[in-house]
Formats: sequence, structure tokens, C-alpha cells
Amino acid sequence: MRVESINNSNLHNINKIDSTFIVESKLKLKFSEGKFSHEIESVSPYKKTYEYEHPDYSTYIDNETRTVFFAFEKKKLVGQIVLLKYWNGYGYINDIRVKDELRGKGIGKALMQKAIEWAKGNNCIGVEVETQNINVKASMFYEKLRFTLGGVDMFRYKNSQKEKDEIALNWYLLF
Repeated sequence: MRVESINNSNLHNINKIDSTFIVESKLKLKFSEGKFSHEIESVSPYKKTYEYEHPDYSTYIDNETRTVFFAFEKKKLVGQIVLLKYWNGYGYINDIRVKDELRGKGIGKALMQKAIEWAKGNNCIGVEVETQNINVKASMFYEKLRFTLGGVDMFRYKNSQKEKDEIALNWYLLF
């Protein structure tokens, strides 16, 4: 596998990977003694597709405050991660995608390692990523990479989602 930074010759690959997944469970959260914990609760399955903004990604090329990394197997695009140097000193993962049929094969981990390397190289204090309580696989992935659930927003998606009970989860890896 090869991971490369966004440039003029690969810019056309941005957001070519479908991020749709089937929701089969959600995290039931608890907060005690200053820490979050969770249980996994089954839900009736449904399809989840993310809606994204479409900034001018050409401005991410050779930019110290934002970038994109693409993962390729041979010449085939298999993953991407979009990063921003956030106002709060974190490297913020704005988006991470891996081809559905290749999830669990180390591509996401390689992209996350590249994101951590980028954040450290840009003097960030850590890495932050947001997902929802209905994206259990992503949450378990972040936990496995030693991220800590550090924030919850119960109202972020109240007006924008068909499923109004989604809860935003902010995961952090401090350096």
C-alpha cells in the first residue's frame, strides 16, 4: 500500500470513495467520575450516508494548515483522510474513508498513522476526530488506536438527520 499527499495529479480522487454503511447498533453512553464508557445496543438496521461540503481541495495542496492523504493499493484508490490544523491546537480529522470491502485490512490504520505524523510535524497537541454514536465500527476503531472519548454533543444533529437521536462523539489522541 502507498499513502501519498494530495497534489495536482491526484486531486481528482477526492471523495471518490463511498462512505455509506449499514447501522446495526449504537453506543449507549455513560459518564461517571469524569470518564465516558459505553455499551453497544442493537438497532433496526438502516443505511447511513454522510453529506459533505465541497471546499476547493486544490487549496489543500502544499498547505501547512490542511491536507489530504490518499491510500492506494497498486494504482487503485482505497482510502483517504482529510486533515485540518484546528483552531484549538489539534490536528482535526475532517473525514476518513476506506473502501467498504477493504475495511479491517489496515488501510484506515495506515491513514491514521499518517495523520498523527502530520499533526506532530505541524506542532499539534494531539488529534481529534468526530463521529456519531451510530457509527460503532468507527468508534471501536478509534478506541483501538488509543483515542479517548472526550466530548459528546447531543444536539448537533437534531435538525439535520433523519435519525434525530444521533449523538456526536469527539475522540482525542493527545501527544
